Amino acid sequence: MALPRQYREATWEYNRLNPTRPFSAQIGPTFRLHRPRIDANRTPNLGMQDVIDVLLDNRIPPEWMDHAYTFGLAYLEAHHSGHPIHRALFDEIDNE
Repeated sequence: MALPRQYREATWEYNRLNPTRPFSAQIGPTFRLHRPRIDANRTPNLGMQDVIDVLLDNRIPPEWMDHAYTFGLAYLEAHHSGHPIHRALFDEIDNE
């Protein structure tokens, strides 16, 4: 949510790699979402691609992520205090 267009670019890349099964976002009014399919021992090392894969797997509409961008920016602003714990968590994404 902190990187504009990151998810849209991921859907374009997905379509490039899967031309016979292009991405199709869920449409309402009812949406079905499931938990990430990630082994518990991998959770401490989740990365950007893991998050994108969960969004793609749930067929989250790119518009939702576009709308969430301002929230992600506000979250970083509110939680990035310069404290060493925050630095480790947020500096990489803040630099992107």
